[in-house]
Amino acid sequence: MKKLLSSLFIVLLMVVAFGPTVAFSAEKYPKVIRIGSSGGAYGKPFISGTLGIIHAKGLLEEEFKKEGIKFEWNFFKGQGPACNEAFANGNIDFSENGSFPAVIGKAAGLKTKVILGSGPSRGAQIMIPRDSKITTVQQLKGKRVGVIRGTNTEYTFLKALELHGLSENDLVRLNLQATDTEAALATKDVDAGAVGIRIRDTGVAKVLYSGNPDIKYIAPKKAFPESSGPVSAVYVTEKFAKEYPDVVKRFVKVYLKASRYVADEKNRTEIFKLWSQAGTPYANIKEQNRTESSYELSRVLSDDFHKSQLKALLDFAIKKGYAKRSFDIDKWVDTSYQEAALKELKLENFWARYDKDGKVVKTGTGLVQTAKKH
Repeated sequence: MKKLLSSLFIVLLMVVAFGPTVAFSAEKYPKVIRIGSSGGAYGKPFISGTLGIIHAKGLLEEEFKKEGIKFEWNFFKGQGPACNEAFANGNIDFSENGSFPAVIGKAAGLKTKVILGSGPSRGAQIMIPRDSKITTVQQLKGKRVGVIRGTNTEYTFLKALELHGLSENDLVRLNLQATDTEAALATKDVDAGAVGIRIRDTGVAKVLYSGNPDIKYIAPKKAFPESSGPVSAVYVTEKFAKEYPDVVKRFVKVYLKASRYVADEKNRTEIFKLWSQAGTPYANIKEQNRTESSYELSRVLSDDFHKSQLKALLDFAIKKGYAKRSFDIDKWVDTSYQEAALKELKLENFWARYDKDGKVVKTGTGLVQTAKKH
């Protein structure tokens, strides 16, 4: 009895002196890791990008096989706003999605942090019915346009309007998901829609304007500035990062290894075919990335340019009334996991680094290493 009381007394002293986590430490690994993605726009359980490769090849499951961790994948048709909702309800631990909805969610109080980034997207398409008489973006004034609200797609759409002297107040916006916009274009219930080009090849619609220089469109040519292209990122909850920092580091390491695989031109066809499982045909993916190298597609680092893009997205969200308050982007972004994983993988110099204006400040060695004509 005295021995038992003595042991309890020692435990009590440890709790008082060092806090409860010393005496009763939390589990080192979670039983389940829940991942959200905006890749379900077309209702498919897949996603493009690096996360799509990780999912298709089971790379996270392999990394944590010994620990017996299960992975729960969520592909939200509602895209970024659905990821925000899942974070708010405590239903996911990580996500990869557009940063326009992410800054809106963070400004609203979501407890997330950015652990990886991406390069700017190449802009959204504005599609119109095949027999539409519209030939310029300016002619959308007063027209009905389908676009899912609070997403990267809407952001690029609004920036395209600005480029052509219009604002969201000049037309009637209908909050429609991608597949619903496609259906509305087919039935002519909308005059235009911000969706991908796959509907063009069905003969239902044509491209009025595209921010992607690889896509032909009928409106007068006007280049979409790279600085107007929204970025994406990988996010984790503050709670998960605090409880399982080693898991987050290994998650990022897997992500960077997969990005290194994406960077190789020799893997390009395989990767595009995997991405096509998300709903965009292989031919469309190939067309959309005709002039962009695999090395460029593999950019996932959060650097000064990525952070400046996040700041621009936040300013735009506040300007348009999507966000009510500002916050410190530099404190939101945590590059410690990224830098540690790069060092461990000996990839510190593989990807180029950019300053806040998008100029290369450090040339990446990977461009030469991965080059192979495709």
